[in-house]
Amino acid sequence: MTSVIPSRADSVSEPRFAPLKSVPRRITDIAENASDFYKALGDTTRLEILYLIYTTKNARVSANALARTLKISAPTVTHHMKKLISANLVTREQCGKWAYFSIHAAHVDTVAEIFAR
Repeated sequence: MTSVIPSRADSVSEPRFAPLKSVPRRITDIAENASDFYKALGDTTRLEILYLIYTTKNARVSANALARTLKISAPTVTHHMKKLISANLVTREQCGKWAYFSIHAAHVDTVAEIFAR
């Protein structure tokens, strides 16, 4: 003799909820910015770059100095700097043919907290 076990769908009806609203564009932008910020911090080389800039006396470092110190190519420095600039962690200042980078003023405290540990 076989017994029929009612399926979950038969015994439980879906509760009624108010329909979900779409996510406002402003919230999507905030989420994308936060994602870029944390992705930028998720790379060892970028953290090393931030550390070097943060610990430099005048807090301004050339791309060339970063490449020499980290023993990486100039294009690799450029790649990482684009990510850090996109995340608003670093600013770029062009002086003639040299580019200098510093910690973005809005994130100095955040970077200080990262390296205080």
